[in-house]
Amino acid sequence: MSPAVGGRLLRRFSGSGNTRLGTIAVSSGQVLVWRAQRPPLQIFAANRFILVSSHAFAGNVKLARGSYPGVRVASHAAWTIELRARS
Repeated sequence: MSPAVGGRLLRRFSGSGNTRLGTIAVSSGQVLVWRAQRPPLQIFAANRFILVSSHAFAGNVKLARGSYPGVRVASHAAWTIELRARS
């Protein structure tokens, strides 16, 4: 079951194509919400740790507290990623 989305916006990233976001630090449980202009979309951290691999136009996933180093987005189109507080 997907986590509820609607908590306070904490951070937003947007771009087009493949992009490096760097390290994302999560101090408490958060929800990563993504939207892709044209799927597929992959979001992964260092050592190929996959956070999202989707053929959907949008979705969300819970992130546990911790540090996610070397986060990268792989896409062929425009995308938006939001980190939101769990509601």
